[in-house]
Amino acid sequence: MGCDIHFFVEKKAKAYTRQKSLNNVLEIEQDVTDVWESADEWITEHDGDNTYTYVDYAASFYNGRNYQLFGVLAGVRHRPNDDYPFIEPRGIPDDVTKAVLDCYDEWGVDAHTPSYLTLSELKEIDWTMYADSNYNWFANFETTIERMDQLSKNDEDVRCVFWFDN
Repeated sequence: MGCDIHFFVEKKAKAYTRQKSLNNVLEIEQDVTDVWESADEWITEHDGDNTYTYVDYAASFYNGRNYQLFGVLAGVRHRPNDDYPFIEPRGIPDDVTKAVLDCYDEWGVDAHTPSYLTLSELKEIDWTMYADSNYNWFANFETTIERMDQLSKNDEDVRCVFWFDN
């Protein structure tokens, strides 16, 4: 049985960024609550009484199946004899967008090992440590990071939220 990743991208909402900038200009010492919005393109379809909301798999930020990547991101499919480190999963963030949370909830017990990483954290990973001389497995995910990089000038304002199923 295969394992798949459900990978979503979120960014800080424009209202949050505008308020934070305005507070800095006015030198106001007021906390601004982080507000995330989905960067994915969600599709809503109606079928009688049912409504389905989803992200087209082909258009998602990452849609591959790479067990080495899954191992790096959250230890999924990471075997005890693998000699590379992985990032401990964090769970679903408390401030995740409703669309992503609803999607996660729909998977119920079949969803496992949820986590999230900011773009900054993804860029800090030494991906060359995981290089395989026979296969450039990172190339597809590198494109994902490049797409995420286009969403904001601040890498802390972009994150991926993901989980797995098998």
